[in-house]
Amino acid sequence: MGKQKEMFRISRLLIVTVVFLAGIGFAADNLVGKIHFIRGKEKFLGNQYRPALDYLQKAAVRLPNDEQVSGMLGKLFLALGKQPQDARNAFHCLLNSRKHYIKAIELNPLEASFFFGLARCNEALEYLYERHFHIRKPHPFDPLDAFQKAVELRPASASYHYCLARYLYGNCRRDPVTRLSSSVIRKRRPGADEHVLSDNCKALKETVRRLARIYPFICAKLKKEDIWSQEVRLAVKEGLRDAIGEKSPLREAHKAFSMMCEWEEDWACALEHFQLALSFREFENNGRSDFQLGKLLLKNKKLEPAETAFLDALCLEGFSEEKVESICAVYRGEGLANASLGLLDTVMEKYPFWNEAVVLKARTLSDLNRSKEALLLLERLVESKPDGHAFYEMARIARSNGDWDRAEIYIQKATLHDPDNGRYHLFFAEALKRAGKMDRAIEERNIAEKLSPAAK
Repeated sequence: MGKQKEMFRISRLLIVTVVFLAGIGFAADNLVGKIHFIRGKEKFLGNQYRPALDYLQKAAVRLPNDEQVSGMLGKLFLALGKQPQDARNAFHCLLNSRKHYIKAIELNPLEASFFFGLARCNEALEYLYERHFHIRKPHPFDPLDAFQKAVELRPASASYHYCLARYLYGNCRRDPVTRLSSSVIRKRRPGADEHVLSDNCKALKETVRRLARIYPFICAKLKKEDIWSQEVRLAVKEGLRDAIGEKSPLREAHKAFSMMCEWEEDWACALEHFQLALSFREFENNGRSDFQLGKLLLKNKKLEPAETAFLDALCLEGFSEEKVESICAVYRGEGLANASLGLLDTVMEKYPFWNEAVVLKARTLSDLNRSKEALLLLERLVESKPDGHAFYEMARIARSNGDWDRAEIYIQKATLHDPDNGRYHLFFAEALKRAGKMDRAIEERNIAEKLSPAAK
């Protein structure tokens, strides 16, 4: 009896030992596979595709049912297939990518990135089929279903919607029945089956509408591409209205809507939506916001609120010649240069020791053909505080009046007060050349070229 108990105890111990060793072996195999996977992923992110392939294939041997390994292999072969190479080699890589993505989907059918990868792979295969092998549909590489499944699983992904929209646009362009023009969708063959038009272009418009709702500023990117058309523009506006109606994201949606109204030169609409945008998350408002507000107010001929907005922008961003000049340029662009004088007067009152404001006002007066007033203003400035920029502006005014003798005197003083400004020396060289002082003109031009190579 005691012998049987001993045998039973030894048997149990052996079983536990075998199970324990098997578990350790499995865990070790799993761990080594994970290490290969991590190293392969690092190599892939470093664009070292061949070493990455070696590591990932080793990981696949040890982890044959790991969806992450299969997905990574799909991504790697897709990258290899898109490299410059022979079409047949690319086709082989893309087929491998497709195989691995399909396996990853079988292992985890709820991962959107696998469907998106499969869609991009099928899109590349479709391109090769049609462009290099000259095989038209039907073929087994239609990416549309995979794109739609990716979007369904990740409905808030702007990048997935964007890629789907571009694919649908390509379908509209390649369609044998219809094409998408810059303004309307026109039939190429009268009497053809019109449901193809509806399927392709309705899907495109609906996708763009959802995309604009998710990410309102996509309108700026779409506008730069071939996809932009009257239909797409209207779909974007519908998407922005959806975003506004759903109250998310309100600030971005109103800003994007204002941008589109600005493109259409509907200034009242642009101003209305921009003001609404600024009323949400007010802590994000800054000098650039006030500058844009001032610009739109000016477009709507609301001069006093525009001046207030521009002054607020300057207070937030800091007063500098470049910023004030950009505001004056907006006034000039609207044919309201005279109105900018009031803003410059306010700046001069707030910052009486800031000479640049005086110079900018003088330049504006000169642009308004009020040269005498501009010169008087600058003369008063240089009497109290000589300034190279002021003398340069005086020289510009004298030149515009055809008085090169005065221009030479003023620009020489500018070079004395600011000897490191190549632009002043170049102007001085021109004035000296006009006066026939060639040796001195060459000398000044050489100085200008040393200080500013662009003067050569």
